[in-house]
Amino acid sequence: MGALGYQKASRLFRTDMSWGMYGSMGKPTPQNYQKYMQQYADAAWVYSCVYRIATQAASVPLKLYKKKKKDGQVTMDEITDHPLLTLLETVNPFMSGCDLKEATLTYEELSGNAYWLLDMFIKGKPTEIYPLNPHKVRILPSAKEYVAGYKYNIGGGETLTLEKVAVLHFKYFNPIDEYYGMSPLAAARLAVDTQIFSDKYNRNFFINSAEPRGALVSEQELSQPQRNRITTGWQAMHRGVANAHKTALLEGKVKWEPIGISQKDMEFINTKKLTREDILGVFGVPPSLVGIFEYANYANTKEQQKIFWLNTMIPKMAKIEAVINSFLVQPYDPNLVCKFDYSGIEALQEDQKFRAEVDEILTRSGIKLINEIRDDRKMPPVPWGNVWNAPMNLIPIMSPRAEPGPKKPEEEGGKTQAGTQAVKTGESGDLSDEDRAKAIRDKIWAYFKRSTESWERKFKPILRKIFTDQEKEVIRNLRDSGWKANPMARALPEFDYTGKDRISVLLFSLKEANKVMRNGGTPIISGALEDHAKFEVDRLGLGIEFDINNPAVQEWINDKTFKFANEVNKKTLAELRGELRTAMSTGEGIKEAEKRIERVFSMARGYRTERIARTEIISAHNNGAMQAYKQSEVVEEKEWISSRDANVRDSHQIDGEKVPIDQPFSNGLMYPGDPAGAAGDVINCRCTFSGVIKR
Repeated sequence: MGALGYQKASRLFRTDMSWGMYGSMGKPTPQNYQKYMQQYADAAWVYSCVYRIATQAASVPLKLYKKKKKDGQVTMDEITDHPLLTLLETVNPFMSGCDLKEATLTYEELSGNAYWLLDMFIKGKPTEIYPLNPHKVRILPSAKEYVAGYKYNIGGGETLTLEKVAVLHFKYFNPIDEYYGMSPLAAARLAVDTQIFSDKYNRNFFINSAEPRGALVSEQELSQPQRNRITTGWQAMHRGVANAHKTALLEGKVKWEPIGISQKDMEFINTKKLTREDILGVFGVPPSLVGIFEYANYANTKEQQKIFWLNTMIPKMAKIEAVINSFLVQPYDPNLVCKFDYSGIEALQEDQKFRAEVDEILTRSGIKLINEIRDDRKMPPVPWGNVWNAPMNLIPIMSPRAEPGPKKPEEEGGKTQAGTQAVKTGESGDLSDEDRAKAIRDKIWAYFKRSTESWERKFKPILRKIFTDQEKEVIRNLRDSGWKANPMARALPEFDYTGKDRISVLLFSLKEANKVMRNGGTPIISGALEDHAKFEVDRLGLGIEFDINNPAVQEWINDKTFKFANEVNKKTLAELRGELRTAMSTGEGIKEAEKRIERVFSMARGYRTERIARTEIISAHNNGAMQAYKQSEVVEEKEWISSRDANVRDSHQIDGEKVPIDQPFSNGLMYPGDPAGAAGDVINCRCTFSGVIKR
């Protein structure tokens, strides 16, 4: 008896099983990393898990803190303006900080390794970071130094040797290899193969007539031409979805016998579920986060999200934090610490209904005041929030009942003083008037800080885009100018023989740049001003509707936006002129000149953007408060509130100083960030002030 097709089917089966225990990806070694990373494109659940982990990590901001030790206690003060923060936010001309975090987690999940190339060192500190593809990196071991360096395959058979100080290596623990990390995918190799085979089998099920593989069996010996004719005719008549379920006509003593297990026996649904769960389990991703809501409801979906962050994301990101702090932050300052800020992760926040019920119990029982609850929730204080509204059935007790003792003379006649003794402010733990006023200023500044930082985050991307567009324009002008290296002309003058400025033609137009920057900045500055003005109206109960279209408000916004745009663009032009003058006088070529331009704008997108955004937003916030006070006509005084950290200027250390609303403070400013003040008193100022109503 002959079985047509059996030999071919058997051969295919043996081929599929030839990878053995390591699966199609092979051992988790650098030589196979490319196969591991290919699964990001080939395996749906691998993509879903890795994409979810990487993008969630990319959404968490990195913050910088400085450790301080005082009286045996270690405190952490946030730093918002530092070259390291600029580096981690701008990364390089082609990527953002979010892109870098996403690439890092993607590479590490797929290969177990991620590398950062620290580039463009200035005074020993990097100014650019590039993620390296792990399958192109080879570690150079050293008997003395553990790692001697790294080799990076740049293509075309060429490799680049990198010093170990120029590379940061993130990796998962690997008990098999002390140099390279182990990918989570290594533990899911067979599950991934099963998933892919199932998908291919399912596809072929429809291509091959929606029937299992089988054989045409003949009870008599057939010649080769007869075999070929029967097989070809059968495939032409029955192969493919369009030919499914057609009636078969077999000649002679030929019959069809299936030799594989049926589609039902394969139980594809269960198989795919099991492999899916294996893959999700290895990566630590709950089903609801990748769109599987088969067993999910609202409650357990929220719980899955919380478990995902607590058990998967935070431990993974803690390892990244450790590498950054040990090998990137320490060279700047041993007291600096970089941390991921999880405060904005919704899954980690308390259930609002539950929290409201707890807050009500705490306030009703007198454990906390309303303003203390509001401070916990990062909300501003309210005037009536420092009073305990006790239930009517509670008896107020001022102090513990005095122990019985000898009667004083005035008591013996039957006349007694109050049956309870009033406790002095200091003895009862109550705040003095001065301490209470300071506590209120603390909370006003805390809200002010959160509000201004929110507006700064909106402003910074606008500024960076403007600087990037200016950079493109200047480089385009440089290339169009026909700039060439001129090493013999070391003293080439800035002006040609006709008196024409050789550098001005390369720069952007100040007038047009001011227009663009004002267009981008006006909505932000106006919005920040109005936002804080309305907040102050509500906080102080001024009883007015703040008018953003008031002529005095509009005049201030117009003057402010023109002044800030003009000053920013003039500074950029001056820096560009200085760099290009140097490039021209030393005969540099176009590539060197371009690098000088890029350096100017790299700094502009970095620390300058941070400083500009902070200065302008704080000025707008404080002016909004001043405009609201003036429109109300009931605010008589104003009180200075200094920034709550150690970086306060000497002239700004006047916390609590009160002056009439129309008079300047003792430092000469009408309010913190007053544009009429000197630059040294305004730039990067983070103080605020509050109106005072005498009633």
